[in-house]
Amino acid sequence: MEYFTVYKHTDYLYQIKDSLGVLSTLLIGKTKALVIDTCYGIGDLYKEIRKITNLPLLVINSHGHMDHTCGNYQFEKVYIHSLDYDLLKKHNSKEWKQKNIDSAINSKVLPNDFDINKYLTSSFGNIEFLDDIKTFDIGVYTLEVINTPGHTKGSISLYCKELKIMFVSDAICQYVWLFLDESTDINTYINSINKVLEYDFDYFLVGHGPRLINRKDMIDYLNVAKTIDVTKSNKVVFKNFEECNSYEYSTNGLYNPNGCGVVFNIDRIKK
Repeated sequence: MEYFTVYKHTDYLYQIKDSLGVLSTLLIGKTKALVIDTCYGIGDLYKEIRKITNLPLLVINSHGHMDHTCGNYQFEKVYIHSLDYDLLKKHNSKEWKQKNIDSAINSKVLPNDFDINKYLTSSFGNIEFLDDIKTFDIGVYTLEVINTPGHTKGSISLYCKELKIMFVSDAICQYVWLFLDESTDINTYINSINKVLEYDFDYFLVGHGPRLINRKDMIDYLNVAKTIDVTKSNKVVFKNFEECNSYEYSTNGLYNPNGCGVVFNIDRIKK
């Protein structure tokens, strides 16, 4: 069984789905190829990308969570915002990587040749910070770095003006998680959406769900975040985050493909 599933949107834009559900996005320029997020690190993402392009790679972590950064060790250098550096280190610890392995075993997707010891002892990558970088040029396409805190304090998005596409990963998504210790308050998330909507884009791509999403959907996400009703919210619990005080407010039920919502910490709402 192939560990990755490749979704080809165009000759220059791909999304690569990890068997545990997260996506890495690949944008191929003329001089470099952009890689957004490195997945869990269980499968060989570098090898999968090399089936598509041999260009030098520019690798960026959208934020510090394990499902977006634990493959960093497979690449020469990775960029991330410094506000998520401690989160990156935490989610690349042996404890969190063992959780990834357990998930792969339970889901029956752990590759037969997977080197568990190498994975557990690998680093979180050769890191450089994005903080003072405004744009990246990969030939033909330029990417503007936009700070979009909410899901995490160091979450970033990337805007490609030539394609009129916004890459937001988990920063702005259909069912955003804002209940984590590393998450911000609702208003900060709302401000991030408003900032992104100032840009001229037609579509955006997220970290879960391999499709080009129409700009109007982001406006729906904004409206839901602005109208959270605690009395109509429901307690929810997620694996590995059971201790969090998490509640969901959504238009058609949590993870309904025809709706959208916010998962938030109810204590922060009440304050």
